[in-house]
Amino acid sequence: MTAQKSRSNEDVKSAVDRFILTLSQLQSVLAKETDFLKVANQEAFLRMQEEKVAVAQAYQRDVSAVRNVAKTLKEKYPNLVPFLQDKQASLKSTLTENEQALKRMEKSTRRLSARIMDAARQAAIEKNSLVYGSAGQLDHNKRASIGVSESA
Repeated sequence: MTAQKSRSNEDVKSAVDRFILTLSQLQSVLAKETDFLKVANQEAFLRMQEEKVAVAQAYQRDVSAVRNVAKTLKEKYPNLVPFLQDKQASLKSTLTENEQALKRMEKSTRRLSARIMDAARQAAIEKNSLVYGSAGQLDHNKRASIGVSESA
């Protein structure tokens, strides 16, 4: 019976240690990614994606491992539970900041795409527009122009 209990204790310790390490790694990766998003460093952001996915997968695995020993953890190490909850809350804060930075990047990308499309439409209009002179005749030397205000 004692061998089973000590192995259970070791299982709990191992699961918690891996979880804390992986949670810290995930938080670090997300913080770096957020920093890259804030300064619009697209290359660094893209380079981080594989690492982020790998750490996120490890985090999922480690969360499951902690859930598997949760009952023993709560019974034998009740003081550790608030510490783990604080770590989770800290990660959640980092995730929220990262999500906001991702949304800003998405919004900027949408605005840039809209401007590019507007410019393309404008170029097409200018290239294909017909202008009639005062006598009602087609004037091939003039092009119609349309002004666009981006003050909105």
